[in-house]
Amino acid sequence: MTLQTHDHTGPHCWCLDPMMVALADPDVRPGALVNDEESGSVPRPTPCATCPYRQNVPSGLWAAEEYEKLPRYDRDITAQPQAVFMCHQQEGHVCAGWLGHRDPRDLLAVRMGIITGELDPVCADYATDVPLFPSGAAAAAHGARDLAAPGPRAQDAIDKLTTIADRTGASGSSPGHTGTMTQIDHRETRHEEAPS
Repeated sequence: MTLQTHDHTGPHCWCLDPMMVALADPDVRPGALVNDEESGSVPRPTPCATCPYRQNVPSGLWAAEEYEKLPRYDRDITAQPQAVFMCHQQEGHVCAGWLGHRDPRDLLAVRMGIITGELDPVCADYATDVPLFPSGAAAAAHGARDLAAPGPRAQDAIDKLTTIADRTGASGSSPGHTGTMTQIDHRETRHEEAPS
């Protein structure tokens, strides 16, 4: 694997451009990105129904700590987390809402993931027609709004996710990634805290 060494601070880092990589390193074949190994993780075709970036997702579905992660990706690219935000429903896939809520090339984790081979290059061009919040801050504000008393839609989604997790033995995020963890562990607490 050939890695380029520069600071990746431009608005659209040329590391993602196959021709620029080929020009910078004659050992890299034209049309290839920096990683010559197998493709990395890819997104689902569309964001899942419970994706925190979806505008129609119920509020109060995910743990508070998970909502707190979202605005970190709104920062200037040099201050963003390098961890890839993975899908909570389909292990090994990148969160499609995270990729689609803005230009994926403006996410440091996408750039670095493509360079290292952790992500498939298709992630740089991902787009969706699903209505998403325009920022992590907006998604987090919506999601955290009903944490103390999730509505019926959120409760139904939590129950479905709990059933799936129980059946599959899902435990949440993969090591080294920023994954999404539901309020499953806090479900009983949340039911007790909900007003009667």
